[in-house]
Order: sequence, then C-alpha cells, then structure tokens
Amino acid sequence: MFAGDATNLYRLTSGSFSDVSQETYNCPSTEFWEAVKWGNNVIFVNIIDDMQTMAMDGGSFSDLATSSLKPLARHIAMIRERPVIGNTSEGGTNYPNRVRWPNNSDYTDWDSNATNLSGSEDLEHGGEVQRLFGGEYGVIAMERAFYRMEFS
Repeated sequence: MFAGDATNLYRLTSGSFSDVSQETYNCPSTEFWEAVKWGNNVIFVNIIDDMQTMAMDGGSFSDLATSSLKPLARHIAMIRERPVIGNTSEGGTNYPNRVRWPNNSDYTDWDSNATNLSGSEDLEHGGEVQRLFGGEYGVIAMERAFYRMEFS
C-alpha cells in the first residue's frame, strides 16, 4: 500500500508508513496524488510534481519520464496495460482537455511518435478532463461529456 501527502510519498511496511520519496514534493492542498499499479511498479501523478514511479518490491520513487517531454498530469489510469494521463501540463503550458499515452514498449518515453504508438489527443468538446477510468477500454470523464478510448 502506498500513500502521498503534500511533501512525501509513503509505503506501508510492517504496519507503519515509511517515507520512500525521491525528494520533497510540492503538492498543494488544492491538488491530489493519483496512482496506478503497472506490472510490478506503481506510478503517482499530480499536476505540480514530476510523475513518480517505484518498483513495488522496494527502493524509492524516481522520475518516470526520461524522454525530452516530461508531462505532468492530474489524472492517470491503466488502459489495456498502458498508463494514460489526462489534464496535463507540458513545457509549462496547461492542456486541461488533453490525454496522453507513452511509447508502446517504454513507458518512460512520452514523446509523440506514430512508430512506437505514443501520442496525445486534445478533446475539443466537453471541458476539462475530470477523471480517467481504465480497463480493456478507457472512459474519459470531462466536465460536460464522456469519451470512450480504445487502442487499435
């Protein structure tokens, strides 16, 4: 079990939470951490700090993105075994209606590239991304619309 607060990320071991943060984070009280499990890893996101990942069997958190693009995100879900983020900030610009997914074989690479099936989509109708739901297909909940996301 993992948890996060304004400045740290924690792992529950032997009945108590221990700090497994890479650094001190800056998640304000108006924002929240969201997390997903992917294989043997856990991924944490918030719109302020770099996406964080950690192997579930130990260690400490580290930055997820190693690509030139290091997006931030309010929301994350696993859709067909791939992380998808929504309501992003990229290069200091907010894209509240954007969803983005990484390289098909390297989830640390978030640069758009048709060859490795990574990319993004700006959803023109419905407002900001409010939540992502994963599974065999994704559901993107917007302020005034829902979208279904499928990889094909």
